[in-house]
Amino acid sequence: MRDINFLSQKAELASKDDLPAAENLLETLSLHKDVCVGILMALTSVVQWFSAV
Repeated sequence: MRDINFLSQKAELASKDDLPAAENLLETLSLHKDVCVGILMALTSVVQWFSAV
């Protein structure tokens, strides 16, 4: 994704409804953990936070 106009848009805050998508992404990144370590660690924290809320 390199569309400057799209990437310049303000992000919406995530909600509990977004948890399944975050868990799916976490699973995908876990399968590629040898190349996605930083992203995987950050997303793991987000999923844990959502699960606690």
